[in-house]
Amino acid sequence: MSKLQAFLCKPEDFDKVVEVEVGGYFNEDGTPATFKLKKLDTKTINKINNVCLTTDKNGKPKLDIRKNNNEIMLATIVEPNLHDEQLLKMWDVIQAVDVLEKMFDYGDYNNLLLKVLELNGISDKQKQEEIEEAKN
Repeated sequence: MSKLQAFLCKPEDFDKVVEVEVGGYFNEDGTPATFKLKKLDTKTINKINNVCLTTDKNGKPKLDIRKNNNEIMLATIVEPNLHDEQLLKMWDVIQAVDVLEKMFDYGDYNNLLLKVLELNGISDKQKQEEIEEAKN
């Protein structure tokens, strides 16, 4: 058996979907409602990062951290469907990205963000470095 065989199948957690409880949302039966999160591949995260690049006053590339976090969250959350017309209407927004900031208080938003980043292998240290870089 060649060493190539190990790479001819996806790792077990490649298409990983996890359920997390965030905020005070409950199902009709009173059980906590969960969000389903799907792990993103590197190509998808890189595309999001590129979309979220801006330039600073000196013409240097700069990552818009807030936009980047929201876009990674939107791509990772598979349920509920944040693009659903009924959900958008209920929260009185036009775009799914705006639902995130309306349906959560600041603490719950950050808790969900941490879970999304952890699932996607993005460490707190990486994010802190990006935030510090964005501040400079």
